[in-house]
Amino acid sequence: MPALEITDPIRERAARLGVEHEAAVLAGLRERFGAGVVEIGPPTGYTPAALTEQDERTAAALRSGADVVYQGGFFDGRFHGRPDFLVREGARDGQARYAVVDSKLARSAKPKAVLQVAAYAAQLLRLQVPLAGHTRLVLGTGETSEHESMASVAVHREHRRHVQHLLDSHRLADGPVRWGEEWYTACLWCEYCRAEIARTRDVRTIWGVRARHRDALRGAGLETIDDVAAAGSAPPEVDARSWERIHAQAALQLQQERAADPAAVLAEVHDRAGLDALPPPDAGDVFFDFEGDPLWVDSDRSEWGLEYLFGLLEDEGTYVTFWAHDRPAEAVALRDFLAYLRRRRAQYPGMHVYHYAAYEQDTLRSLTRRHRVGEEEVGELLAAGVFVDLYATVKASVRISQPSYSLKKLEPLYMGSTSRDDSGVTTGGDSVLAYERACALREQGEDEAYRRQLDVLADYNRYDCLSTRRLRDWLLAQRDAAPPGRAAGGTAGAPADSGGRIDRAGAADRADAGERADVAARPDPATGPAAERETDVTEVAGLEAGLHLVPVDHRENGRSAAEAAEVVAQVGALLGRPAVDAGRPRPLEAADVLVVAAQPRQQRLLREALDAAGHPLVRVGDTTGALDGRAPVTVGSLALSSPDRAPGGLAGVLDPWSEASAGGGSTPAGRLILVHSPALQRTMPRDAADLTSLGRFLRRCSTASMRRRRLR
Repeated sequence: MPALEITDPIRERAARLGVEHEAAVLAGLRERFGAGVVEIGPPTGYTPAALTEQDERTAAALRSGADVVYQGGFFDGRFHGRPDFLVREGARDGQARYAVVDSKLARSAKPKAVLQVAAYAAQLLRLQVPLAGHTRLVLGTGETSEHESMASVAVHREHRRHVQHLLDSHRLADGPVRWGEEWYTACLWCEYCRAEIARTRDVRTIWGVRARHRDALRGAGLETIDDVAAAGSAPPEVDARSWERIHAQAALQLQQERAADPAAVLAEVHDRAGLDALPPPDAGDVFFDFEGDPLWVDSDRSEWGLEYLFGLLEDEGTYVTFWAHDRPAEAVALRDFLAYLRRRRAQYPGMHVYHYAAYEQDTLRSLTRRHRVGEEEVGELLAAGVFVDLYATVKASVRISQPSYSLKKLEPLYMGSTSRDDSGVTTGGDSVLAYERACALREQGEDEAYRRQLDVLADYNRYDCLSTRRLRDWLLAQRDAAPPGRAAGGTAGAPADSGGRIDRAGAADRADAGERADVAARPDPATGPAAERETDVTEVAGLEAGLHLVPVDHRENGRSAAEAAEVVAQVGALLGRPAVDAGRPRPLEAADVLVVAAQPRQQRLLREALDAAGHPLVRVGDTTGALDGRAPVTVGSLALSSPDRAPGGLAGVLDPWSEASAGGGSTPAGRLILVHSPALQRTMPRDAADLTSLGRFLRRCSTASMRRRRLR
């Protein structure tokens, strides 16, 4: 794949701030440890010999007991990395023990950052340097997050093993990597992925298609937007309501592509409910947009982000601004903004504040907490429906022929000749950089240039407010163009026509929630006094006490037919085996086996599969309290291949297995068989807590035995 020419000024600015943050952490360590901070310095070159020499210098500094090793380097023949800091924390068996510490500009610990320091921790273990119990990230807020060293190392080792396998396999293969091949996972958001998505017309170009939809569509042979639009029925793993929405969106996007004027944006109303919920226009209505700099930071680097402009366009066309160029001024702007709304509501009791997307409401809540100003007042305004999010209205009622529903993408529908100035500030990223330039001009004493730069930002903000107003007027026009109970369709600037379709994605979510509740409440036919009888099974032929793993490759989540089939096969192979109960031989019976899954949909599927296979007396339940060894044999199914698809996080799915008894002590020695997808442990967890849960699970699995699959 050719290298992409990528220019990202915001990323470059963040990198500069990251260097400053690292320097500040280093200064603090030097103040504390003085000459005890040993700086290794970069390698003399990026050859195996030079990297090995740097690795040896780092190891020597660690073995000498240096208080801090700064910018050391590791090289084990394949891996090279440079940790920010290796900080001595006591000793073990007379040898200095070290914690890996990295500076991160982020405000919270990200899984990739935790995995990065875990890679360095693994190198300390390679060098036989005692490792502290936790790695640490010094965040941009000044806070320090701690992460279990060995749990993180377990995830790193699994990921590294898999990545090295992929790289080795690719080097042995012919030709470049091809987009969409199943042996690797694409992130779907980086510049490389976005370029390939566009080039190959991947289904991800359809607005509203998420990763789980993409997997299901591709699994059914629908790889492009054209495939989806031409398909006559929903794939097996996509529910009918989601399919209706995705299919109609794909068709509308293709309709715009194939039109005589492909720049003309098309729209259709598919559900009047959102439009009907819009309040009637009022002379006091205002149209609101924040401008903020997420990389602005207080002098003590304790709090990031500044909302430097509260911009409002009144219904009669007056543009109102509240500026803030430091933290105290932000508090003043918030107070003035709320006072403005109080006066406006007193004059126009029926007024509303219109905005696009959730940022304005979320940021107002955050500002009231930050400054302890107006928290109750803002809560009352939001509860009363004074703020109206037009993005929510569009999403609920209108279908647009664009792969994005950003405000800018909708503007051809209603802005007419009032177009943005493409030579100036046109995006949120542009505004962040423009504000940084304005601040630099102010610090340099160039007041006139500073004011001109603020005028540019105000023009950008005013246009967004005007766009929000025009959008509100266009949705109302679409609503008025269609009689009650009918959908409407139209093109840019034109009245709506009939023929829209109903989207019930929200109803699908509610139905899924109802199904979960129903599964949880449904009694298992195999439970009862007979099923709960006490046994003292101490032996089962061919199955030792402990955890046994059965890997099944699949990409299913929440409900896995592949795992259910394997569970049934494992149960079938167990029943009738010689067992010893209270010293007496007997065959293993259905009542001796418990089948468990954390996810309700999988529980239902397992119950149905066992019944169909003639095992109605085998119990099915969740994992709560089920893995303590009281059942002679427990067979589990994770039904999960991606960490971000675990409801409530990985802890509820994995922790019961991580804590499951391996025998010994006062806990019964259970025989546990776990059917799972190896893909789960190769995918990046969504947060640091999930990474810890995955790491604990992998450490538990490292002491487990592998069990032969019964199905192929």
